[in-house]
Amino acid sequence: MDLSAALRASPDHLAFRAESIVASKDSAKIVDFVRDSLAVVPPWGDAGDYTAIRWGRAAALRGGQGTLRERADILADLLTRAGFKATVMAADRPSSIGVAQMYRQRTPPFSPAAGKVDSARSLLRQAGLPAAQAQRTFAPGPDPTAAILAALPADLQRARVRTDLLPQVVPVVQFVEGGKTRYAFALDDLGVGDSAPSGLRTGGGTSDAPVVSITVSALSEPAVGSTTSGGRLIDLVSASWRLDKVVRRQVLLTFSPTAGPQAVIDNGLDGLTVRVPFLRVQTENPGATDPSLIAAGKLVTVQGDVLGPAVAAPPAPGTPIDGPYGPLLSLSDSDRAAAEGRVATIKVSANAAAFPEVELLMDVADATGASVDGLDARSFSVQDGGAQIGAISVYSNARRQHRPRVLVIYDSYVDWWPSAAAKSKLDSGLASALVAQAAKSAFDVQVVGMGATPSEGSWAAPDAAALTAAFGSRFESADDPWGSAGGAALDQGVNAIICISDFNNGDGDPNKLPSYQHRIAAAHVPVFAVPSGQAFGQFNGAVGTEIAAFSGGATFDTTDAATPGKLAEAVGAAIGSWVGAAYRLRYLAATGAPAQRTVNVGITGHKQARGTATYVVPARPIPPPSFAGLYVTIVAGGLQSVRRIAGVEVSNRGAPIGATGDAGAIAETRAAMNGVTTIAFEPGSPTSSAILDDVVSSLLSVEPIAELPASATSAELLKAGQNGIRRVPIALASLLRPTPGDANALAGLKVAILQERAVSSTVIEQHADLAIGSNPVIPLVTDPAAAFKAVVATSVAACAAEAATFPVSAYANLSGAALTLIKANDYGVRDAWLASLPSDQQAAWKSPIIAYDDYHRLVPAGGKAGAFWVIDPGSGVAKAVLLDSTGGGLIRAGCNYDAFDSLAMSIAFLSVLCSFGGAALFPFWCIGIQVLAVGMTVAAYFKINGKRHDDVGTPFSLGLGAAGLAGVDFLGLEAPIGIMLMLITLQGACRG
Repeated sequence: MDLSAALRASPDHLAFRAESIVASKDSAKIVDFVRDSLAVVPPWGDAGDYTAIRWGRAAALRGGQGTLRERADILADLLTRAGFKATVMAADRPSSIGVAQMYRQRTPPFSPAAGKVDSARSLLRQAGLPAAQAQRTFAPGPDPTAAILAALPADLQRARVRTDLLPQVVPVVQFVEGGKTRYAFALDDLGVGDSAPSGLRTGGGTSDAPVVSITVSALSEPAVGSTTSGGRLIDLVSASWRLDKVVRRQVLLTFSPTAGPQAVIDNGLDGLTVRVPFLRVQTENPGATDPSLIAAGKLVTVQGDVLGPAVAAPPAPGTPIDGPYGPLLSLSDSDRAAAEGRVATIKVSANAAAFPEVELLMDVADATGASVDGLDARSFSVQDGGAQIGAISVYSNARRQHRPRVLVIYDSYVDWWPSAAAKSKLDSGLASALVAQAAKSAFDVQVVGMGATPSEGSWAAPDAAALTAAFGSRFESADDPWGSAGGAALDQGVNAIICISDFNNGDGDPNKLPSYQHRIAAAHVPVFAVPSGQAFGQFNGAVGTEIAAFSGGATFDTTDAATPGKLAEAVGAAIGSWVGAAYRLRYLAATGAPAQRTVNVGITGHKQARGTATYVVPARPIPPPSFAGLYVTIVAGGLQSVRRIAGVEVSNRGAPIGATGDAGAIAETRAAMNGVTTIAFEPGSPTSSAILDDVVSSLLSVEPIAELPASATSAELLKAGQNGIRRVPIALASLLRPTPGDANALAGLKVAILQERAVSSTVIEQHADLAIGSNPVIPLVTDPAAAFKAVVATSVAACAAEAATFPVSAYANLSGAALTLIKANDYGVRDAWLASLPSDQQAAWKSPIIAYDDYHRLVPAGGKAGAFWVIDPGSGVAKAVLLDSTGGGLIRAGCNYDAFDSLAMSIAFLSVLCSFGGAALFPFWCIGIQVLAVGMTVAAYFKINGKRHDDVGTPFSLGLGAAGLAGVDFLGLEAPIGIMLMLITLQGACRG
């Protein structure tokens, strides 16, 4: 491709320049190339360690800077390849080299071959594509560095400094030319010397690069009964690599369905609920799979369940695997077929509270009434409203609970009643009524005090004497009626709750209330409230009334002699339609009419048994069970950064800030799991030609797919893309551009997180985040005040790149705003400022402000800017942050294709981790993904609603991410922006 050749001819594409320099076999040119093209950056540790590296030779060439050892290793390698015998030695630092000379910046010009650029532009015109958009003007506004420094008192403007910037011993390359031993430091203006430098000694071996660790965690809000704990962070996938394996590349985070890429293309992502979180280092050759650069995490479901490891030896048939509700049974193909033939009855209950997600509870039995266990998703055929469901998931497949369960929460004292006899009458009457009701329809019961959790081993058939005794000995351990009704008790298969209490909510946690309410609504478990103790001050009958109404229960009067019988009747009605949850199936129903639906369930290939249930589409569906937040922790070089990708904000201690059942947080997290997150690691900044060359190579990787006709089937698409794709979002080329900083500071690493998710069928959002905590800036001065200023200016320049790339940015929002300081961990000032905001602003600001408690925050007057500055107290690194706190830039890109399907296609091809063998289209066998996980979800390969999932716009969007940068600006670098606009034009050519 002409564009690739043009970029590789640019003087700043140092990797390709090095090749041409080697070909010259001129030692002076080789030394000059290293000296004049590669700046010096200190290592992570002691700069006096002349064996230390920061990110490796390849990354040093990509960014034009490296440690003294990396530069020496590059020089020795180039000389050796040119035919000279070269060795890295060490010697005393030349006296002419001070800090200024050592760290003088080198900036090779960006100048691609003009003729090849013109040729590429001509080809675009011949292809009928429109001319590239005009470059938009980026106005950076008032100097933000000055505004930040003006808002901070002098005593806070002090950065950590390095006192080891000028080592006494440095690497020197010794080589032989024409029988003569020569020496090259490749520093400042020093040339090649023929005399041994002072203190010459062996250089030792090059040290290993430091390790970078990446951990993706999630905050779960799972379904009632799940074995996964809700409300806390759970690690999903972790990986550690040496920095020289990662810097210059991108780590891709995807949640790939176990059903495989063909199912993704044909069905989309929403119905494929069992996923494997992957972290994969994207290399320059997507077709060459290196298992050491791929990490597969735990099997998860989009409903928030965390199961066992995805990579494991296949268990023998009959061996259970971890499932969302306990062990999932597995059968061999022959045993499963035999079990399917034994099915005589199917009882079904449908729960559509989270419509369009529908949960089916089913009991599958043979002719004797014995449970037929161990069937998987392949065994069932489901129709909803007459429409065949293409993708279903089985989350449990064995009968474990044989009768419905009634929980009695008893919190009442004798002195709350008119007399002991009155209490005794209710107690004995209720015990007798429950026994009589159980004789009509069997159930188990358990009595606990308020705030207590029932014991799994204590459920038993009602016994009048035992119940009466329990009513007289159960009191509160905590005044928390919402937690008692909506907490752990629901996870034990409770079908009705009787709560006798004063409903004092003094120990209730308001932060957990939304979660309890969400669980009660999702469980469809009625709570029958019996208020007691009305004469006492702690009585709060309104809570009991609210819980009853929220759950679909009712309130009963203790003074009514008929109350025990009425409670028993209510319990009978609640358990009358009970269907055991031996099998739990989930699927997505079609939206729209009709509101009244009938669900039919059968056994695939058999007609002997069918189960039927009905449901009404709710007017206001509740959020489905899900993960409610997604986060990534990056640790490198002694630095740590925890970044929110989507969902609920968490504090610096990992605690949720806000409701985990929030509908917006759940939708955002689901979208992120259906998207692609790119974490780019760069050596300060890549040169313009290097990052643009990555973008071009991503286009070339999808060329076989692009050449297919629009009518190509999913199998044909996958065959064309069998070597995978390289995906470099086009926004990265702008976001990671070289930016002008302060001469007294160096960028020590650049980590950019780009999250792409579909928010509608026509819109894809990109969220950019230059992760504070993982983007160190190294001051080159020893005065803490001067260092602070230099670090602020350099880090702010990177924020300007966000603003020049994205139409919505924190940097732009804060331009010219009056700033107020909230010091790190100054909770009083923080809370006072929040209280001063208009009520409509407080909710939006609370979570992000608390999340950055360990940082100084500069907030705009009245909160109207919707963004704030975050400053690391120790280093001075500054970052502009939007209120969603995912980062400083946001873009929405639209086109005439289905955005959901576009990301699904990207994930499908990114899931191709190994070459295909024969007709196999499942991509995970080569790294040992659990075979039995496949049986949890089945997806049919057919058109959904008459529509095939291939209208994803130009296939080039698979390699470049969302279009829509609308003319980014390269801060005056006209040549790079010209090529960027050509690439955007090519990418944005929507198909059909």
